[in-house]
Amino acid sequence: MEKNKNILLTTCAVGDFYIEKVIKFQNTKFSKNFDLHILTDKPHLFKKGKADLYIESTFNYFDKFRYGIGKIQQFKTLGLIYDADVLEWIEGDMNYFETNSNNIQYLNTWGSVNTFDEVKDVESDGVSFFNFFRTILKEENIAESSIVLIHEDRMFFPSQDYTEFMNYFLSLLNPFTENSHTFWGHKGAVGNGEGAALGYALHKSQLTHKLINYNSI
Repeated sequence: MEKNKNILLTTCAVGDFYIEKVIKFQNTKFSKNFDLHILTDKPHLFKKGKADLYIESTFNYFDKFRYGIGKIQQFKTLGLIYDADVLEWIEGDMNYFETNSNNIQYLNTWGSVNTFDEVKDVESDGVSFFNFFRTILKEENIAESSIVLIHEDRMFFPSQDYTEFMNYFLSLLNPFTENSHTFWGHKGAVGNGEGAALGYALHKSQLTHKLINYNSI
């Protein structure tokens, strides 16, 4: 890590479990290496870092990236976007991220599944979870094998213009959110499957990206 320069780090802490995870991280020595920004439903609980109020009654996973990349754009800097419950791993992760690279970086795909054509759907009342997304790809004549499935819990974003990328990503906000209601959401939140939406935005925007080989996951 570059000395004397704090790296922008964003996370979401909506709900007591995630708030506790972030506060625990803030109390570590290593947290001082970061300019931490937190999207949370209880900003008054954070005495350190910069906390912004999350106003929606139900958390949407798309907001993790709308918030994080918004901060990267605002400050015109590189940044990390982390789930609150994996912040404890960030010290080790920093040995793997290439902070001088122009590649968006992620530490895993969906286990043994790397691209969307390899997905085996979950069904609800005979309806496949990703049926709606397959329809979108077919209408746009995009090969399913072109969509990388990103395990999005820990990601590095270099400093660059993400306007087009975010336009593509957020174009899927409503379809993914509506689909979540059909399939009961995930951990009480909606917008799940956002790793596929990230893969779509990467494909459409043609931003360079890289899977980091990280064998401890």
